Amino acid sequence: MKKCYLLIISCMMIVSMSFAQVAITTDGSSPDGSAMLDVKSTSKGLLIPRMTTAQRLAINAPAEGLMVYDSDLGVYCYRRIGAWKILVNESQGWLLTGNAATNPSLHFLGTTDTSRLMFKVNNYKAGTISTLGLTLFGYLAGYSNWAISNTFIGYMSGFANTTGS
Repeated sequence: MKKCYLLIISCMMIVSMSFAQVAITTDGSSPDGSAMLDVKSTSKGLLIPRMTTAQRLAINAPAEGLMVYDSDLGVYCYRRIGAWKILVNESQGWLLTGNAATNPSLHFLGTTDTSRLMFKVNNYKAGTISTLGLTLFGYLAGYSNWAISNTFIGYMSGFANTTGS
């Protein structure tokens, strides 16, 4: 009986001293203190669960932040604000090398509300288009002007203009 109590006490001590962290490493290092799961490797990657669209949509009560690879769509999906979102891949978004097969009614740079469209260079105004008739193109063009119905085109054009339409 003493051995049974000793075994139970030993197990309880081991459990109380263990950490709720896991390290999967190739070098035997301990997990980072801020991580629940720490995966380290210099020769292999992390493989996210792969499933079809139907399988992904059939997940019961998916948690916020859940991530899977949708093999039907060929994209990574994650759960955010109660809906599945798709991570942008190389076939989505505007590419620095250009885009092909664009449809102007679906693919555009701009806003879908009355917010002005703004371009910046070195964090300074370099272009603005607004629904109030303000059109500015050029580095620092219309810098001091937020009036309506003005058009300035060129480097610093209308820079000091503060009134008028």
